[in-house]
Amino acid sequence: MAITENYHSQWLSLLICALVLLQTRAIVNIPLTFPENAKAMGALCLDGSPPAYHFRKGRQEGQDNWLIYMEGGGWCHSIEECKSRTLDHKGSSKHMMENIHMFLGGILSRNPGINPSEFRNWNIVIMRYCDGSSFTGDVEQPVDNLYFRGKRIFDVITNELLDKGLNDAKEVFLTGTSAGGVSVVLNCDRFHKLLSNTTTKFKCLSDGGYVIHAKNDPKQAQGFESMFKDVVSLHNSTGMLPHTCTEKMKEKPYLCMFPQYVVEDMVTPIFILMLPYDAYQINVTLGHEVYFALRKSFKDHVKLPTPIYQVLKDFRLQFLDALPPCKPSNGMFINNCFGHTEIATITWNIDGNKINNVIDVQAIRDWYFDRKGVNLIEKIDLIKNCTADTYLAS
Repeated sequence: MAITENYHSQWLSLLICALVLLQTRAIVNIPLTFPENAKAMGALCLDGSPPAYHFRKGRQEGQDNWLIYMEGGGWCHSIEECKSRTLDHKGSSKHMMENIHMFLGGILSRNPGINPSEFRNWNIVIMRYCDGSSFTGDVEQPVDNLYFRGKRIFDVITNELLDKGLNDAKEVFLTGTSAGGVSVVLNCDRFHKLLSNTTTKFKCLSDGGYVIHAKNDPKQAQGFESMFKDVVSLHNSTGMLPHTCTEKMKEKPYLCMFPQYVVEDMVTPIFILMLPYDAYQINVTLGHEVYFALRKSFKDHVKLPTPIYQVLKDFRLQFLDALPPCKPSNGMFINNCFGHTEIATITWNIDGNKINNVIDVQAIRDWYFDRKGVNLIEKIDLIKNCTADTYLAS
């Protein structure tokens, strides 16, 4: 029996590695593109290097359609943090090709076995993230040799894409994960207004970016609220936050980094793909003790202590209360997996990512192409291991 289990474990590991290699190959051959006007516009990464993006032309029926993916990578809210980011791709384009393996495919893959969606033949753009502010920073002069120019990076890349054919697109899907998912929420309506072709269909998707403003416990609220306050102050981000939100939050404009305060006034249709038990949100909001206890439970297959499980279940209720009211034009897919982001990882399009027998990729396709409304929220409150398609014992 032990030999059989070991054999299956090794076989599964090899299969996962093979899938990762297949997905990676879809992205590796896309070179970096540096916007021509970056230097003239003063659009710079934190370390002063030029921003960049990957562009893969569409084919066949997808030639006139665009999928734009905004990379994630958290935020920097102090000089020290921002300086540390200049040592890798999160603050410098000098290192961007070093982490190309991070793009595992998912919705970005052209392999129909990985990505059975129409999007695989579209023009694909990956907007690399090197400003630490979700493309909102707007500081004129460098500070300690750091450039806070997220707004200019957004402007120079989008302007170049418009000239490359985006402005004449039939369909455009703006997507992003984690901090990139926050970027999508903050820039969705703004991006839509850039398109002069009124017949262009435009929708947005935020994956792993719907972090909430936890208010039930003051200690919980200090996590993201404190971080966003410092990000907006350091990067001078207020001007790039949606005005419909900042007008309401005049005393605390940094709260407009929270998607829940922005989505309610958005005009453009948006799809929210999020986990109530999101690993990043848990680590920042509930703290390291809860995060590492949950991680250990999954890794070692041990029961999670009851008090910690209850804290997590209570937080899930907070998250559900923070979701926007249902609108026919919007969609959501909220499952109970423990993880972080889906659309560009190996957890995309797997059986564990189902709600009411609907898988994530199908839900997104149905919503984007107006086949049906999608408002799927997993009802059971148990935490799920989606790769194993099992629930954690309470």
